[in-house]
Amino acid sequence: EESEAAKAATSSALIAGMVCGQLLFGSLGDIIGLDTAMAATITTQLIGSLGSALSFEVPGTISIFTVLTIWRFILGVGCGGVYPLAANMASSSTKNAKDRG
Repeated sequence: EESEAAKAATSSALIAGMVCGQLLFGSLGDIIGLDTAMAATITTQLIGSLGSALSFEVPGTISIFTVLTIWRFILGVGCGGVYPLAANMASSSTKNAKDRG
């Protein structure tokens, strides 16, 4: 039986990853460009999703909740990265500078 703390960590890992992803990919978009950063964040989401789906317990060493916590954090980093990049891309796509927020 897993502890309640392990279950809570698994549940909140996605949200913690999203905060980190917003900071990381928002800055990265300014450095390497929005399109490249968006490709990186989508790739991160894909890796986190596949890792979560294919997670398994390693008997006697690593619990399934620990494995899921790691993959869900990675998924959260990818999910969080989309927010600042998509907002910036939408703002940059307007034709008139006065229409931008």
